[in-house]
Amino acid sequence: MNRIAFIIDSLTGGGAERSVITLATEMVRREFEVCIITLGDECVYTLDPGILRVSLTRDEERLPPNSVLIQRLRETLAQLEQDAPFDLIVANLLHASEVTKQAGTPGVYHCIHNPLGDQIRRTRHALVRPWWRRHIRKLYDGERLLAVSRGVGDNLEVDVGVRPASIRTIPNGFDLSEIRRAAAEPQSHADTLRPFVLHVGHFKRQKRIDRLLEAWALLDIEHRLVLLGTGSRRKTRQLRQQAELLGIADSVVFPGFHENAYAWMARADLLVLASDFEGFGRVIVEALATGTPVVSTDCPSGPSDILAGRLARYLAPLDDPAALADRIRDALDDPPAIDDSVVRPFAIGTVTDQYLALPRRGEATG
Repeated sequence: MNRIAFIIDSLTGGGAERSVITLATEMVRREFEVCIITLGDECVYTLDPGILRVSLTRDEERLPPNSVLIQRLRETLAQLEQDAPFDLIVANLLHASEVTKQAGTPGVYHCIHNPLGDQIRRTRHALVRPWWRRHIRKLYDGERLLAVSRGVGDNLEVDVGVRPASIRTIPNGFDLSEIRRAAAEPQSHADTLRPFVLHVGHFKRQKRIDRLLEAWALLDIEHRLVLLGTGSRRKTRQLRQQAELLGIADSVVFPGFHENAYAWMARADLLVLASDFEGFGRVIVEALATGTPVVSTDCPSGPSDILAGRLARYLAPLDDPAALADRIRDALDDPPAIDDSVVRPFAIGTVTDQYLALPRRGEATG
């Protein structure tokens, strides 16, 4: 396997985008020829110079319609494969999968990063849900799928009813050395707030920071709760008002967005995730890589793949702030030892090996 292509919506700051770039960078380090094809032109990352990036958006201010993207993808792949075909093509995220399939690209793996069944259930307009379910089944039925967690795969097959040709679970990969290097950088603001418990993530409904605040109100501890991230003005105002109503405003800190979240993780006594659902839960692995223990709600997908074995006791049931508070208290009173074995399955080298072991295009999936 020598030539590898990733197709993705864009290279903005999401978890799927970071995962693709980390994987592509490791493959280039191993001297593979790697191309990232994006539907849109947005890119907030500095890519390894060995990665070829091709955008299907050509000087337009807006993303072209699917009909244009489909034709451009066909043309792009035909040009890139003039001398030799790609041995592996992986489409990431829903829009990229739609365009790739409609372009008739053969032998593609579609990587599923989110529990699509949960997202369908949370669609506000009930009349749209059956359409979404049919659309996703039509898109992924008979295809070769990769899921970033066991729960994501189960959700797609059981909740949505997709019948793929094959489905494999390969987790997101992490550059553990880079995480630990960044974690060691100075962070004076975080130093002044210690001791603290940390939440990292955008202030959106899925993350259920309201549930975390309810749990925090049940605790009587010296720690601050640091909510690292941003959200809409309305959501941020709601969270601040909730903290006031619960009488915990003095112990809840909103430092905003910080590019190097790893330095905050390394200084926290605990990271907490209170989400309703996660595709994977990247921040869990990132915090563990810095040596910081983690408490999380036991979402249908993601956290239980990471917080396994002796760390499973730090999973709290959904919709139970009291149980979440108990797990936080337990983790602070008797913090678990976090050694390298906890994160080794998610090391980028290990994950890359799993990708390179996939059948090439044209080979049977087994």
